[in-house]
Amino acid sequence: NLTADQLKKYGLTPSGITQRLVRENQDFPSGTLQTETTELTIRTSNAFKTAEDIARMPIKIQGGQKILLKDLGKVIDGGQQLRSESFLNGENSVVLAVQKQSGSNEVQVSQDLDKRVLEIEETLPEGMQIIKTFDTTKFILESKDAAIEELIVGAILAVVVIFIFLRTLIGTIIAAIAIPTSVITTFAAMYALGFSINTMTLLALALVVGILVDDAVVDLENIIRYVQLGEKPYNAAIKATNEIGLAVVATTFAIIAVFVPIGFMEGTTGQLFKEFGITVSCSVFVSLVVARTLTPTLSAYLLKKVPKDNHDSGLFYRMSIAYKKLLGWSLRHRISIVVLTILIFAVSVPLANLLPKGFLPKSDRDEFTVNVRLAPGSKLDQTNAIMQEVYSRIKSSPDIKYLLLTSGNNGGKTDNGSIGVRLKSKAEGRKVTIFDIQKDIRKKVSNIPGCLISFREVKIVNDDSSSSDLSLSLQGDNLEELEIVADTLAQKIQKIPVISDVTTSVGFPEKEMNIQIDHDKAAELGVSATDLASTMRMATLGDVPTQIHLPTSDIDIRVRLEDQSRYDLNKLGNLAIPSETGESVSLNSLATISYTTGPSTITRYDRQRQISIRANAAPGTQMANVLKPVQDEIDKMKLPSSIRYKFQGDAERMNETFGSLIPALITAIIFIYLILASQFEHFTHPFTIMMALPLSFAGAFLSLYITNQELGMMAAIGIIMLMGLVTKNSILLVDYTITLRKEGMERNEALLTSGPVRLRPIMMTTIAMIAGMLPVALQLTPGSARTHSGFHQPFRCQISTT
Repeated sequence: NLTADQLKKYGLTPSGITQRLVRENQDFPSGTLQTETTELTIRTSNAFKTAEDIARMPIKIQGGQKILLKDLGKVIDGGQQLRSESFLNGENSVVLAVQKQSGSNEVQVSQDLDKRVLEIEETLPEGMQIIKTFDTTKFILESKDAAIEELIVGAILAVVVIFIFLRTLIGTIIAAIAIPTSVITTFAAMYALGFSINTMTLLALALVVGILVDDAVVDLENIIRYVQLGEKPYNAAIKATNEIGLAVVATTFAIIAVFVPIGFMEGTTGQLFKEFGITVSCSVFVSLVVARTLTPTLSAYLLKKVPKDNHDSGLFYRMSIAYKKLLGWSLRHRISIVVLTILIFAVSVPLANLLPKGFLPKSDRDEFTVNVRLAPGSKLDQTNAIMQEVYSRIKSSPDIKYLLLTSGNNGGKTDNGSIGVRLKSKAEGRKVTIFDIQKDIRKKVSNIPGCLISFREVKIVNDDSSSSDLSLSLQGDNLEELEIVADTLAQKIQKIPVISDVTTSVGFPEKEMNIQIDHDKAAELGVSATDLASTMRMATLGDVPTQIHLPTSDIDIRVRLEDQSRYDLNKLGNLAIPSETGESVSLNSLATISYTTGPSTITRYDRQRQISIRANAAPGTQMANVLKPVQDEIDKMKLPSSIRYKFQGDAERMNETFGSLIPALITAIIFIYLILASQFEHFTHPFTIMMALPLSFAGAFLSLYITNQELGMMAAIGIIMLMGLVTKNSILLVDYTITLRKEGMERNEALLTSGPVRLRPIMMTTIAMIAGMLPVALQLTPGSARTHSGFHQPFRCQISTT
């Protein structure tokens, strides 16, 4: 720590001191010495070993005299200046953040870290412990467990439904074999493709667990029908499988045709659902192979002969009779049915505009962060006082497990802080949602003066732009104009009832000391702007020109002015600046010092200056209900032509999702048509089958509207999947009708015959599929309510429209 008065007294500059330290702190190789018997290496040792060595370093001054470095200030063997402090539940702590490398498995890294921590804990001093306060893999593992539970429960429910319809244990077992066979084979395909067992792949299997038995059930039901008609099981398996073969293949490939585009959607949606779509496609294809090979083989040898009248009574028989009557009435009133269908579709389409829009629904996770910003330049003790006040107000919540308070940050800024909040899990007794807890905390800290408080949640897709629900980017070349517009717009957004935690990336304007160089004087005195700036930086912030090299570590040697000098404007003004002539000149002689304000940070987007406005939505508010009032305020302001704006984060991804949805829908429709046209070898039959698609949209939109669910990425995926599922039922009906027509049956008679015959397999596959989806749709498993928030939307769409 140099003293400005001593430097001035001896005519020395801080840069001259640093250069002297670098030259002296060296161990020099100085050649070799050869003797009669050996050769010796010569080394000149002059490196510093202790702080006392540094203090006693001689410095030559004017007049040929010498002084020691300690005559110019104090040489202190101490630590770095404290720029941040951390407390865990009120106790002093040191925070270590561990991040996985790209390409490594996050769960494996966490498990390896736990093992290493156990080893380290054995060597810790008494009273010291290591606590893992935040762990993202906890959510991953809980999501995995919930998906597995849903997969198992869904499979059991689907099998129960099959048994209720078939009323034969052997037949149920034959159909149920398709589930484990398809799942296990899909795991092998996932391994070959390099996929991991994660939330998306497990959810894909949980979704299709009811579909995996579809092909087997259709084959088996047709075999049983022939057995009931008097055929032997072996002959029935051959006839039924050949008869239904085209329909089964067509239905499976129609489903695959709509799942594959999901995996190739662009942007974040495509990245999230690539493994999802391909996993579903693989599992459904394997189920087709099982249905065409294993199911008829087992049926031929294990099924017993069923009496002809076994299924001609009871509830299902009465349903078949009622359905045949309804179908006959519909055929006699074709125009009315067509008009009614058109009206239903026409009424349902506008519902899409009434639905709230969003990207991904918020999930009730166990952790979030409270961010606190103070006035720029606030010292650490001031920040810590505010942080302790925030901590004292929220620590009393019974649902909080850990509070990790940090004043300052890793970047050296002392005017902000954060409190990481780790809640108790539902298994640990938490009854209140994270949204209610945040609402309660907001009330408790709303009246703390001198700071801005905002909340940040952990999201599935999480980056800087998505740290808040809303991120609005303003871009332009004039920074002052951007600041004025951003401040004005932020104040207007703050008044919107459904929005909270409004902040800007520019923050508060920071107070700055501006040094304006007189270029003429600087040139006359031989001082460059670089030398001046480096000298000021060295004097105030400090410079590390060299290090003390110890056997186990390296210690920085920092050169700067002592506190009394670097906080004194007069002494800084008299600071000596080196010149090209070798003489030193004072700062005041070539520059003017003044105080100004400036932005704390400057960011760019597409090479233009940018200011971001960030905000959060009130609990229960969908993204569309946030975007619309913000867009209205922007329109009212009539931004200057020099300023552009763009919604980022979840808003950008929401628009990206709907932008990708239309091409995916069109691609799926084209694929379905091409597959059906190739299977039926006809151009018009595919149109007949695909007439069910408009009603799938009607059912999806109506379901979302009734349940007040947002039309987001999950619902969009559900709508795409519906296209393949509703096509399946149409294929079964039309295929058998075509078969009967080829046998010479009249059109209406063929329809009245095929409808009741195909009613049972359609009912079986539909209800089995719905049963397989129920654990996720109704969140029946313990982990699904929290880990799969929002994933029930596509399943509800499917249940309502199938």
